Amino acid sequence: MTRQKQVERYVQLFDGDPQVAIHTVNTEENNPNACALVDVSYVEGPEVGMARSTSYAFRIVPIAVVGVNTSRGYGPVKPALFFMPIKIDEIAV
Repeated sequence: MTRQKQVERYVQLFDGDPQVAIHTVNTEENNPNACALVDVSYVEGPEVGMARSTSYAFRIVPIAVVGVNTSRGYGPVKPALFFMPIKIDEIAV
């Protein structure tokens, strides 16, 4: 599954507890590092889609990770492409 598809799957599974959704994606991918919450510096790209769970909606955006938070603060890394869900606050009208 591509990284974008992994994020879309995470969103489908998300019901308020990110660790449950992360664990399920990682189990399905047979990769304990396929999906994670990580404190990084990044540059956000344009929205590539939207995804929903039963209770939440998210924009899916590509990000170029350029730094990682360590015990000594943020440090630069070789830029790498990932995808990130951004929760949309929906309002019923």
